[in-house]
Amino acid sequence: MKRLLFAAVCLPIVAALTAVPAKANSATGAVKFVVTDELDGTPVRDACAWVYGEGQDRRECTSGDGTLVVRDLPANGYYSASVWDSAGTHYTVNDLRPSVVAGETAEMRVSLRPAAAFRTTVVDSRTRAPLAGVCVEPHAVPVAGVVDRDYSWYCTDDSGTLIVGPLDPNTYQFFVKPNDKTYGSQWVGVRGGTGDLRQAHKGVARLRETTVLPQIAVDPSGTITGTAKDNTGTPLPRVCVFPFAADPRLGFRFSENCTDTNGNYRIRGLGPYAWPLEFLQDTGKFATQWSGGAGDRFSAVPVTVWAGGTTVSNATLVPAAKITGRTLDRTGRPAFGYIYAYNARTGDIITWDTSDDDDNFEVNGLATQDVRISYIIKDKTCWYPKPIPVVAGEVVKGVDLTEC
Repeated sequence: MKRLLFAAVCLPIVAALTAVPAKANSATGAVKFVVTDELDGTPVRDACAWVYGEGQDRRECTSGDGTLVVRDLPANGYYSASVWDSAGTHYTVNDLRPSVVAGETAEMRVSLRPAAAFRTTVVDSRTRAPLAGVCVEPHAVPVAGVVDRDYSWYCTDDSGTLIVGPLDPNTYQFFVKPNDKTYGSQWVGVRGGTGDLRQAHKGVARLRETTVLPQIAVDPSGTITGTAKDNTGTPLPRVCVFPFAADPRLGFRFSENCTDTNGNYRIRGLGPYAWPLEFLQDTGKFATQWSGGAGDRFSAVPVTVWAGGTTVSNATLVPAAKITGRTLDRTGRPAFGYIYAYNARTGDIITWDTSDDDDNFEVNGLATQDVRISYIIKDKTCWYPKPIPVVAGEVVKGVDLTEC
């Protein structure tokens, strides 16, 4: 029984308003933002502010000293403001409420939590011309899965430049998604694009630093099509196909890569590389498997994409394995839990579930493989002590997951 798992992230906001005389029209006022690092109090040199409301939409940035002034705002209006670091090395603060007094400058002090960022440029691999509208997703290492979504936060401007951040300090790998499907997606490789996560470049993000990534050259795209069937030859609808390990925790809402009623699918906009393909159906009846019928990404038969071409890759899905058991607190009493199944060799997430009203669980959709189980009981994240071998079509029963 799946339930949505929500996480609320609260950003600390430190803001104080004081008023000082301003040389302004008597019907207007100004807001001066003093932006500092939350931890060490130093000025945020690349801070910017956006003030909006009362028909106003104003943006200003500092000149390097952490202060900026938004002038000529109609007095006594209701305004909202956001403050961010254009270098990406601090987290944004939203929902500020500056007060504007006629003839005065209200001073608002804002503290930003420090972060890390990357900077890079994206070009056409053939012409070396900069490309706008190419989005880059950072994925913390080890990458357990990629969320199926049709939006991105970090995309290039008209100069082909982008800032990837703010981020927590960590090591990241990068998946590139051009909005223009004539260009192909890629993992940023050590030398050019790749379809294999194991060959992807690793960038280290350091606190308060903007790390420069190598220039990203985007190649022309190709397409993969095919049919998914069961082992009787019956076409399967609702099988979603991904060129990476898809993270199922937010669902597969966009369905662009999923099979139709005849079992046919299409993946557009892939770079001309060899890709492992994951086939999964959210009913749990069939095993999540990889191209070539493999049980994990490392064993997948890569599917080669050619620029401007179409490659066919079909799949026959076999009945799924299952793991069943109970979620228990430390005293051995039933307790609600979230359960996540990962391939023990690759670390890829396969599926997830929650315990039912009797605190029993079932994770399904498993191919033949060794499975690691992570679970959350009473807000504690725990791991089952050893991998669980499963065989497609069979059930492993009696697995008790106890609060750690």
